Amino acid sequence: MFTTGVSEAAFLRIEGLQPTITSVLPGSVTVLDLPAPNNTFTMPIVVNGTNFGLQTEIRVYPAGTTELPSFSDANVVVISTTQLYLNGFTVTYPDSIGQWMVEVKNPQPGGGKSDPASFSITQGNFVANPFLISLNPTTVAAGGASFTLTINGTNFKSGSQIY
Repeated sequence: MFTTGVSEAAFLRIEGLQPTITSVLPGSVTVLDLPAPNNTFTMPIVVNGTNFGLQTEIRVYPAGTTELPSFSDANVVVISTTQLYLNGFTVTYPDSIGQWMVEVKNPQPGGGKSDPASFSITQGNFVANPFLISLNPTTVAAGGASFTLTINGTNFKSGSQIY
């Protein structure tokens, strides 16, 4: 006859994953014909990378900034574990002309922050063009049943058409 005992407790720590950034869209933005200084406009920022989750935060700041802003999850939409969307990033002309940095961070334990990635804002030809972010569903069978296609993006105007 065997007697059984209970072992001591062991703890398993599950850590979050450190995110990475592979690209930032738009890679650059151009601005033209804003009527006066101090005009503001908003633009979407899409961050592609790895290990994004519901608690991933983002910060965007001008290159060369010595006092970095806090990370925030305000206006951040997690599209997938590989894509984030920052809705309504606001910049002011002409103060925002130049290179900008983007970083993302996952909470502790584990987690951590990504290396920064950059995009630039230059003078040129800015038009509030439609900006496609995602489609749902992303795959359908040819000749299959009818379906509803959901398109997410910004700057869609009344009368816009999808091809």
